[in-house]
This record gives sequence, C-alpha cells and structure tokens, in this order.
Amino acid sequence: MESFRVEMENLHLEKVKELKMREEAAMDRIKSKEREIEKASFTHRQKVLSAEETMRLRENDIKKTVEMELILVKNEKDRMQQAIIDYERKLSEMEQFKLRLEK
Repeated sequence: MESFRVEMENLHLEKVKELKMREEAAMDRIKSKEREIEKASFTHRQKVLSAEETMRLRENDIKKTVEMELILVKNEKDRMQQAIIDYERKLSEMEQFKLRLEK
C-alpha cells in the first residue's frame, strides 16, 4: 500500500510539474502575443499621428495659399476700382474741357 501511495504521489508530482510547465509555456506565448500586439498598436498609433501631422501641415499650407490668393484678389479689386475712378475722373475732365472749348 505504501509503495502504491508513493507511486501515486510521484505520479501526481509529475502531473503537477507537467501542468506547471504547460502553464508557463502558455503564459510565455500569451506574453509574447501581448508584446506583438503592443508593438503593432504602437506602430499603428505612430502612423496615425504621422498622418494627422501631415494633414495638419497640408491644411495650414492650403489656408496660407487661400489667404494669399484672397489678398491678391483684394489688391486686384482695389487696383481696378482705382483705375475706374481714374478713368471716370479723366472722362469728367475731358467733358469739362470739351465744354470749355465749345464756349
């Protein structure tokens, strides 16, 4: 009976050892997968941040371009208004000169 008990204890200890080894192997695989997932997640976050920064820079460039074009349009509008004023003034001067010549 004693030898049977010892044999069962040894068998039990072997099974416990085997289960612990399998558990440790499973934990190692899980930790390895977690590291892979964290690495992939970090890489993805970096790509997203980089894409956001690129978009922000493009948006700023577009805003600057639009602002510059608006300034150019305003300047051209002001120049055209001044040209119209100058033209109307010269036309008025010519009319006045014509009236003086007719007298």
